[in-house]
Amino acid sequence: MVLPFHVTLVPLNQILHQTGFVNTPWVVILPGIFSPLGVFLFKQYMVQVADDILEAAVIDGAGLFRIFIFILLPIVRSGIAVFVIITVAIHWGAVEGAVAFIQDESLQPISLLLRQNIMGDISQVFAPGVLYMLPVLCLFIILFWVMDEPML
Repeated sequence: MVLPFHVTLVPLNQILHQTGFVNTPWVVILPGIFSPLGVFLFKQYMVQVADDILEAAVIDGAGLFRIFIFILLPIVRSGIAVFVIITVAIHWGAVEGAVAFIQDESLQPISLLLRQNIMGDISQVFAPGVLYMLPVLCLFIILFWVMDEPML
């Protein structure tokens, strides 16, 4: 989690070239899905679940899948929302993966196009910058609205 993207660039380059994901949208999506932050965050949320709740579910005859779906997921749903917001916000603005692995301009994310336009007139970047931040802001508002308990 503490390693910057540049340290993992060479192994990631080898993996993406071997799998054929270079110059596809998946090159930006896949590295964000497999995150150690999610493992750490969900472990911290799962530790909070009392053993008595799980034992009661086993005594009532619930299997592992039913315990996971009906007991654990509702308890950690705020953790899921936090993980989704953090992951989307981090990778929505990331330009390193797109610069390194996408050569086709039609596949480049908005963050890379905004970065290129900053070199010109700065006044033309403000409106697209506000529109660029709206999806992450809307995601935060929707997930905050859906949660019964506060996420922060």
